[in-house]
Amino acid sequence: MLQLSPRRPWRRLVTAVSLAVATAAALAAPTVPVLHGSTDTTGLPTLGDTARSDLSPVMERKLGEEIMNDIRRDPDYLDDDAVIEFLNNFGENLVSFAPGARGEMNADFFFFAVRDPMINAFALPGGFIGVHSQLLLSAQNESELASVLSHEIGHIIGARHELDIDKTMTPFPYGHGYVNGTKWRDIMSYKESCGGCPRIPVWSSPIVRINGEPAGTPELDNARVISEQSARVAAFR
Repeated sequence: MLQLSPRRPWRRLVTAVSLAVATAAALAAPTVPVLHGSTDTTGLPTLGDTARSDLSPVMERKLGEEIMNDIRRDPDYLDDDAVIEFLNNFGENLVSFAPGARGEMNADFFFFAVRDPMINAFALPGGFIGVHSQLLLSAQNESELASVLSHEIGHIIGARHELDIDKTMTPFPYGHGYVNGTKWRDIMSYKESCGGCPRIPVWSSPIVRINGEPAGTPELDNARVISEQSARVAAFR
C-alpha cells in the first residue's frame, strides 16, 4: 500500500484518489504469460489496492495528469532524464506483455520516481506509476523491480489482491489474486497470506499451471479482468 508522508499536498491527494479510482492488478493476455522475474523474498513491499470507480478512461487520464502536474512541481520529483528513461524503458517492456492494453491508440503509460526513504511504489489514475527512490536503491536485481512494477501495472488495469486481504467483490467478484497454501502466491497477493511464501510472476488464472497446479480458479481469475479491461486502459490518452 502506498504510505505517504505529510510533507507535500499531492501525497495526501494521491492517497485519497487511490481509495476512489480503479488502479488495480495485472499485465497479461488471457493466456497469462509468465513475466521475466523471480520471487520476492527480500522484503520488498506488499503494495496496496484501490477500489474501481465509474470514471471514463478520458476522465481517469485527466485526473492522473492533474495529480502529475502537482508532483512535477514538487522538489521530491526526480526530474532526471536518465532515471526517467530507465524506468520508462523498463516499464514499457513489462507493458509489452499485454499489447491489448495499449490498443490501436497506443495508450500511454508513464513511469517516474520521487525521493522517498520508504521502499514502495504507487499507481495513479490514467496510467501513471510512481517509484520511490529507496525502492530503486534497495532492489537487488531487475527481477525484484519488475515484480513491483508489474503489480502496479496490474492495479491500473483492474485486478485485486487475494481474498484474505481484500474481500471487495465489486466490480469483479472473480478478480482476486491466488495463494497456493504456503507454497507460493501470484503477483497480486501478499506474503502475509502464506507465511512469507515466494511470489510467482504470474496472474491468477485457472488455465495456468505452476508445477502442475493451477494458478487460480474460476472464482479467482485476474487474467479474466485483464482481458476484459484492456480496452478501457487502451483509451488512456
